[in-house]
Amino acid sequence: MKKTLLTIIILAAFIISGCQSEPSVYARIGENEISKDSFDQYMLLTKISYDLSQAEMPQSGEGLETLKKNILDNMVEGAVLVESAGKLGIEIDEEQALQEAESLLEMVLESYGEDDYQKLLDEYRIDRNDFEDFVKKLSADNQMIYALYERVTEGVEASEEEAYRHYEENIRVYNYSTVHAKGFVFTASNTGEEVQAKLESDEMSMDEAIEAYREDKNVLYADDFGPLYFTDMAEDFAEELFDAGIGDFTGLVESEGLYYLGYVYSRDDMEPAAFEEVESTVYERVLSLKRNEAYEEFFLQEKESYEIEVYYDKL
Repeated sequence: MKKTLLTIIILAAFIISGCQSEPSVYARIGENEISKDSFDQYMLLTKISYDLSQAEMPQSGEGLETLKKNILDNMVEGAVLVESAGKLGIEIDEEQALQEAESLLEMVLESYGEDDYQKLLDEYRIDRNDFEDFVKKLSADNQMIYALYERVTEGVEASEEEAYRHYEENIRVYNYSTVHAKGFVFTASNTGEEVQAKLESDEMSMDEAIEAYREDKNVLYADDFGPLYFTDMAEDFAEELFDAGIGDFTGLVESEGLYYLGYVYSRDDMEPAAFEEVESTVYERVLSLKRNEAYEEFFLQEKESYEIEVYYDKL
């Protein structure tokens, strides 16, 4: 996919402890709270991420609602993980964390320019010093979470038998066939359903739909995806693309809050690579999956030890 979000939105959240007036609290994690101020700063950082990747951030409706819920969920998860890391005595290189934050802030300032950067801060009603302190805290928390991941998963291993079983069960991942497709990524299902209906009724061709909806507020991407390997897209959408024949549309596929719709106009089919040719790649993938599973299990166990309240209705 040609347009992807720049990954600068890090998982950790800026947690403010102590008393807050009720309307300013968006979540409680044990004795800690996520304040409206910290949420607004995270929203601003998300806006910057969209801008730097030249993507349109959802501004209203279902797309914005989903985005806000995902951000708050990430902040809650970050709060649990940072506190868990602290309990394990994990330490970080604070100087490196500060340097990474300052590099990010320099990139933001260079991208926007002084005047537009200040206008963006004013739009979100956020003090510049407060926001930059927030980014520095996020950078430190992100390092803490990464170090926690390494600690929790350091003993995880994968066997050759597990690697081969994974290869057989996921053979499409190691088949380097490509499909050539064009289509959409939507932030709201209703717009996707509207476009899908027009395509299925022959009211519009895919090219006409792309031209008509390219600037729609609920369209994150509308263009040619180019040649795609199976692993280039969300798995559920990739399944539909690779099952489709030339000249076929996919269904509207939801994945992690986004909605995909595609049209296949060409394909290059190949035989899967032999296991021996991709053994090291398969092993690394299986090891990564097992480490992620171990980390997720650790997180869920840690989460159970907290009394968590999330107030989505305040978003």
